Amino acid sequence: MPVEEIGIGILGAIARFIGWLIIEIFLQVICWGIGCGFLKVVSFGKYPSKDSNEGIVIAVGLIILLSPIILFTIYAI
Repeated sequence: MPVEEIGIGILGAIARFIGWLIIEIFLQVICWGIGCGFLKVVSFGKYPSKDSNEGIVIAVGLIILLSPIILFTIYAI
């Protein structure tokens, strides 16, 4: 029995690490890229700078990424 519990614990840790990695890649690469591009266009290249908060850039990217889905569900009804 203890060997099975150790195996379940190790598999659980690996699954949590893979989930964390996927979320980090999604937020840091996809959402940050979309947010950075949008903010660069809107601010004519002034924002985001090296000192800017990356959480704001990620939030903008996530909102832009999800807004077509939200608008489609609102107007599809």
